[in-house]
Amino acid sequence: LYFLDFKEQYYRFYYRDKSNYENFKYLIDENMLYMYVDKINEEYSNNNTKKFIISQIRHYLKFHKDKYNLKESLLEIISLKGLYEYSGGNPITDNDLKIIYKEVKELAEANKSLRIYAIVFEISLLSNFRLGEILALERNCIINDNTIRYISKVSEKNYKEQTVNKDIINLIREAISLTEDVLDDSYLSKYIFIEGSSTNYSYRIKKIEFYLYFKRILNNLKGKLENDNYRPYNLRHTFIDKVYKEGVKNNLSLAKIATIAGNSFDTAKMHYRKWDDYEMY
Repeated sequence: LYFLDFKEQYYRFYYRDKSNYENFKYLIDENMLYMYVDKINEEYSNNNTKKFIISQIRHYLKFHKDKYNLKESLLEIISLKGLYEYSGGNPITDNDLKIIYKEVKELAEANKSLRIYAIVFEISLLSNFRLGEILALERNCIINDNTIRYISKVSEKNYKEQTVNKDIINLIREAISLTEDVLDDSYLSKYIFIEGSSTNYSYRIKKIEFYLYFKRILNNLKGKLENDNYRPYNLRHTFIDKVYKEGVKNNLSLAKIATIAGNSFDTAKMHYRKWDDYEMY
């Protein structure tokens, strides 16, 4: 019931310009699942509780797979694999990050349509935004040259503004420009991270499927990484881990580091950082 309530809040809020919720009653997309798992991960501190909740939602979604027209890749998002490292987070190692980012850039150079995915990857590493928050950015999200508007917790039912660095603004502008040509008259046209999808009979736009993209990256690099058990969530783990490490090197207080990371030291330790990485404190 909690999951279904969250789902309804999500679609009523994100598609509030559509009066009939029935249009989205059986819709489940990647953004919504990312936000739900983030919420569960941070709302419950007991790992057994989180494991139980995720397991039950997986059972529910698998049972109703046809009703929701769920792809297997979406079911994989609601998973404990690689997400809950019961002793902290799973930040990507420096060496692995270089290898992964090299693959991201090479794929984008070989196929221009994948640049939009590379931008999501880059924003994830430059900000404390959750993946679901990035994927849900709207085309009018830029307020000025250093501020964007975004939606964080669905339950708050309002937008937030956040100061970001110029690189993020430039990436968002690039993404908006890249997707200008795929817009149509559907509700999805208000979002940035979309792509065209053609069949023999029609053309439509859809949200990009970052999970599948990230999985493809890891498959391409099989055997080349120190750890091949990364998930898209781990990009945020990596940003937060870097913030704490660099903050200590630059003699910032934990309060200042927490402001940049977007969460407290205890939260970072519990959810985002390696458990054995605290000797420096």
